[in-house]
Amino acid sequence: MRPYVLLVETQGRILSELGPSNTNQLPWESLLVHDTEAALEILRLRRIAVVVVNCGSDLPSMEALFSQIKTFDPAIIRLALAAEKDQLCETPSSVQQILAAQCRKDAILG
Repeated sequence: MRPYVLLVETQGRILSELGPSNTNQLPWESLLVHDTEAALEILRLRRIAVVVVNCGSDLPSMEALFSQIKTFDPAIIRLALAAEKDQLCETPSSVQQILAAQCRKDAILG
């Protein structure tokens, strides 16, 4: 069984390329959701190894989501994509790594 990667895309379409229809050849299974409540529900239903969140301009809401994920299971790898350059310096304490939203897709999960 391949590990699950949860992609949370509340703004934009950056993570769509990594969504379920594009992971047939990859060593993981991905799930794509568009709101934080759906993300939390998936965490209750599936064994998730990695969560990637496109933070967009709403870093405070995403910090709350990352905090809930960390509390739920600290072993889940938590990655954020930041839309603005200054967000890269504001690493929330519950995020393990922040990447620029414009980074290459293989840099996210490669």
